[in-house]
Amino acid sequence: MNVTQQDAGLLELRNVSDFLRHQKSAVTAPNIVTGQLNSTSYPWAVGGDSGIDSCLKNEDPPPGCWVDGETVHGGIYIKTQSWGTYTRPIFAYLKYVSTYTYPSGASQHYTTTQTVGLTETFTKEVKASYSVGANIDIVNTSSSIETGFSRASSWSQQTIQSWTTKLQGPATFYIYQVALVYAHCATMAGKSCASSFKYQRTRVINDGRTDLYYLSSISKKDMVILSKPLIPLSWDQVQQYVLIDNWNTWYFDYSAYSDPFRRY
Repeated sequence: MNVTQQDAGLLELRNVSDFLRHQKSAVTAPNIVTGQLNSTSYPWAVGGDSGIDSCLKNEDPPPGCWVDGETVHGGIYIKTQSWGTYTRPIFAYLKYVSTYTYPSGASQHYTTTQTVGLTETFTKEVKASYSVGANIDIVNTSSSIETGFSRASSWSQQTIQSWTTKLQGPATFYIYQVALVYAHCATMAGKSCASSFKYQRTRVINDGRTDLYYLSSISKKDMVILSKPLIPLSWDQVQQYVLIDNWNTWYFDYSAYSDPFRRY
C-alpha cells in the first residue's frame, strides 16, 4: 500500500469560511426522521476523556455529545488501496447493552458483554474492503482520549468480551457502552470510494481531485449504568446529525499534514 502516492499534499483550507467556499455534495439515506435531532443541541466535550465523562457518565446524560480533538494524517485502506486521510474525533454516544432488574435488596455481581474495536454498525455498512493500522490511535493520544483497549484491538474488526459489575438492588439497571465517532477526509478518494459509504460527502478540489468525507466508530471500554432508560441514537442518526445536518459546524486542522507529531 502506497500512501504517499495518493496523498494530495497539504490542503490549503485553514478555517470554516474557506471550508464552506468549496463545492460540497451529500448522499442522505431515505426515511430518516431528523426533526428531533435538528432541534437538539448536544454539549461539547472538551478535554478528552474528562470532557466525555462529564457529558456521558452521569445520572442523566444526553444520548451523545460533540467531542473536541486533534486532527492527524495517515493512510486508511479503502476498497483497493490506501488513501492519505485526515482524521479527528468528532462525537461520542451511548450504545444500549442490556437491562437488568434485581428484586433483592442485596448486592450481586452481574455479567454482560461489551464490544471491542470498530463497531459492527459501521463495518457492516461499508461496501468495500476497509482497514486502518493501529498507529492511527495517535488521534486519541493527542486528544487525551483512551479507549481502554489496546491500540490494535481498538481499530480492528469488532470482538465481544464479558464485563462484570456489582449491582445493589432492588432496582432496574439500564446499561450502555460509550462509542467514539471519528470524522475522516480521504484525499482523492471521492470518485473511487464514495459509493462504498451509506452516508458521505464529497468535495471537488480540482479536475483531478475529489475528496471523500465519512464517519467511523469504535467502542470505548467505559460502561454507563443508569437508573432510568434513555433513547439511544442509532448509527444512522449519528451520521445524519453529524455529517449531514451539522456539516458546517466543524472542520479539520489540515496543518496535520506537515506536523510529524500528528502523522502516522
